[in-house]
Parts: sequence; structure tokens; C-alpha cells
Amino acid sequence: MIELTQFPDQHRLTNSQIGTFRTCQRREYYSYRLGVRPEGHSKALRFGTMMHFGIELHAKGMPVDDACRAVSDYYNGIMYSGVANPRDIEIEHMQVVALLNGYFQYWRGNSRSDIGVVHDTATERQFELKVPYQKWVFAGKIDGIVALANGQAAIRETKTTSEDMSPESDYVAKLRIDNQISGYVLAAKSLGFQIDTILYDIIKKPGIRPLSATPEESRKYTKEGKLYANQRETDESASDYYDRLWADITASPEKYYARYNIPRTDDDLNEWREEIIDTMKEMQVAYQKDRKSRNTSACLAFGRCPYLDVCHSGIEIGGSVPPSFRKVEKIHEELE
Repeated sequence: MIELTQFPDQHRLTNSQIGTFRTCQRREYYSYRLGVRPEGHSKALRFGTMMHFGIELHAKGMPVDDACRAVSDYYNGIMYSGVANPRDIEIEHMQVVALLNGYFQYWRGNSRSDIGVVHDTATERQFELKVPYQKWVFAGKIDGIVALANGQAAIRETKTTSEDMSPESDYVAKLRIDNQISGYVLAAKSLGFQIDTILYDIIKKPGIRPLSATPEESRKYTKEGKLYANQRETDESASDYYDRLWADITASPEKYYARYNIPRTDDDLNEWREEIIDTMKEMQVAYQKDRKSRNTSACLAFGRCPYLDVCHSGIEIGGSVPPSFRKVEKIHEELE
């Protein structure tokens, strides 16, 4: 049992914490003031993290094969460390490496000047942006700053998704008003970079799943004693799954990769400043009064809230970490 204490008042706020507060103050209290998070939280983020890792290594000058090998080393390390689901780790490993190889191959041959990257100017730049008249700073990490073939300097924001990422999709419509990246533009400028636009670099998670053995009770055999063609005696091997996924990626790369050049206007940046100042003021009042109001409209609005089962009984200072949750060692795990 870990007895819970509240984190001391921090001087940094990230977009994730701000967004959580805007969604539900109680959830922000649990996750950021007490530092109690679902055990599966880090697993859910691992796929995107490893895609970022491979892209970052190559952006820093590492050859593609070596970058993919570094990703494989990570997965091999955790697969043999007593994890409960080594098969799932193995399949995720194949997905990430296949997508990385396809990503580098596809964009290397792209000729569109507004999305073609000439070179990487900076990668994984951490920042702390002072917000006027507020005690907190806006903190985060910029995926990359790149030079485009049309002469523009762009923040590259890499995203992984399972959603439709076509130009007419809701996902892309949301990118056009993404307030997180407006803050990143201001942060990059505060670090001395001239930014002209945003390059949203989107990678689609595979819909293709590994094939499983047909349950014995469902198996049907021919007169020759062989299984029907659409049935299997064994699970598909990881290498065979990789080959099948790779064939689909190379045949239809546009299903897996998309880029959008979406600039930010001065009005966008000014609106972000006003919104974050308003939120910081609201957070300061909530913290001072130890307010942690629930927003029950958010319990199921963005998928099932991971705190739903414990929210009624509550998680409090002096208590212990509930089952299936963990206590973080630092509030902003993504920052150094």
C-alpha cells in the first residue's frame, strides 16, 4: 500500500494537464495533484511513443535500419521481462517496425513541396513558455522543427491514430483548430525559431490483425483430412504477420500515412493566449479552494473514463492507491 500525498504546487502546466482540467476537475485532481493513474496508461501510450522514438532517431542522423533496430531492442527487452502478454508485445513490435519502414520509404519519394521535408532543424525540443501575469508556465516538448521544400519552416507534429485521416474527416477538421499546437508555435518562437506553418504528420494504426488458430470445436476438415482453406491449426507467426502487413503498407501507403500543412494565424495565437490565461486563473482558484468538481457529462463522452469506478468512493490524500492504478514519481512523465 502506498499512502497518497499531494504533489507540491508545480510551476509547470502541460497541454495534457490543462486539457484534463477543462474536461473534468476531479480527473485532473486524481491524475495530476495526487499522481494516481491507471496501470494501463503507459501501455496505451507506448505505440505512439515508439513511433516517435524511431522517427526522432532517424531525424538525428541514424540510418533507418539502425533506428528500427533500436526500436526492436526496446521491444525485445520488455517481451522477456515477465510481461503478462508477450504475444501482444510481439505483434505491436511488428506493427511499429513495419510502419516505421513504410514511413521512411513513402516520404522519401514524395515530391510535394508543401509537405516534403528537406532537413530536420531540431528534434524533441522541450520548452517552458511564460504566460503573461500567471505564476505557471506552459511546458511541453515539440516533436520537431523542419525545413520544407517550399522554403517554409514548420513545426512537425507527429500523431498516430485509428481514426479516418482523410482530408474531409472530422479528425483533420479538428487539427485546424488544435489549440495545443498554437502554444507550441509561440514556444518555438520563444526559443528563437522562425515558424511559418505546422506539418501534421499522421500515421494510421493497422487495422489488419494477426490470424488466430481456429477453435477446435469449430474446425472442419475435407475428406483428405485437411482443414478448410479459411481455417488454421496454429496462430499466425509474428514474422508471417509482418510480411502480410508490410505487403498491405507497400501496396496502399496512403492508407497509413498522411501529411497536412496547416498554418496558424496571429488571431489563432492571440486566441490561445486568452484561453490559457482564463484556464490558469480558473485552476488557481480551484487549487486555492481545494475544488475538484466532477463533470459527469465527460464520464462516457470520450470513451469510458478510467476513474469512473473509483470516482464515487473517491481517492484522497492519506489514502492508498486503488487496485489497477499506480502512483507516478513525477507529475509530467513526458518531460525531463
